[in-house]
Amino acid sequence: MMELLQKRENGKIVMCNLGNFYLAIGKDATLLHNLLGLKVSCIKPEVCKVGFPICALEKYTELLAQKRYSFIIYNFDQKKEKIEERKRKRKIWFQSKNKKTN
Repeated sequence: MMELLQKRENGKIVMCNLGNFYLAIGKDATLLHNLLGLKVSCIKPEVCKVGFPICALEKYTELLAQKRYSFIIYNFDQKKEKIEERKRKRKIWFQSKNKKTN
């Protein structure tokens, strides 16, 4: 799922909530590790993940915005089996809209 979102949102850091954390994988995980000092876990060199607690979302998105990186945050609703875009940073500040996946 995250790989598909990364392809669709090319050029943006993609993060998605899973449980009580927001996670990023692959190149986004490595980039967040380098930019923000978040702990990265790698199974193989290209198979990495990084995460932070939900309560730290504003802190890390503000840091990314200050560093002028584009990102998109998704919330996954397991009951509805739907992904909802929560936050996006690009030239225009933050926007939200609903997105569904098949």
